[in-house]
Amino acid sequence: MKKLMVCMCMTFGIMCGATAKGNTNTSVKKENATEKNEKAAATENKAAAIVELRANKLTDDMIRELRLNNYQAKKLRAINMDKVAKMKAIEDQFAGNQQLIDAKCKAVCDERDSELEAVLSTVQYNHYFGDRKIYSKRDKEFVASLSAPAKEQNKAKEQLATSGSATEATTATVN
Repeated sequence: MKKLMVCMCMTFGIMCGATAKGNTNTSVKKENATEKNEKAAATENKAAAIVELRANKLTDDMIRELRLNNYQAKKLRAINMDKVAKMKAIEDQFAGNQQLIDAKCKAVCDERDSELEAVLSTVQYNHYFGDRKIYSKRDKEFVASLSAPAKEQNKAKEQLATSGSATEATTATVN
């Protein structure tokens, strides 16, 4: 009985193996395409997470300082999410051309101003309008703080590499 089971399993395995061998090229291509799609999705997820973090940070600061009610907070969060996503797209598209980024982001901020005028009271809008540069500065500092850990990790790796080379050179000199 055991021999019969083993023979059947081997026969089944050989048949499946022969069927699978014929599709190796397409399966490799599918795996490569899947890996590329996963990497693209991970990059998009990371960008979306950054946009959400920026928008939430800005919104939370504005809610606290302008003393918004729940309705205004909800509207502000939606407006900031939209505008920060637009600014992130501009920053990614025109990376390296700071003047163009600033001009296009200013236009997006002007859109936000007009939308906020409809949501905020006159007093709240006047406070916001007076503090726009402060909010912009905080946003830039926040973005810099998000990218700073990656830069610090790269510096640490470089320092380890150079200190490792120095240690090896010192050891070689001593020996």
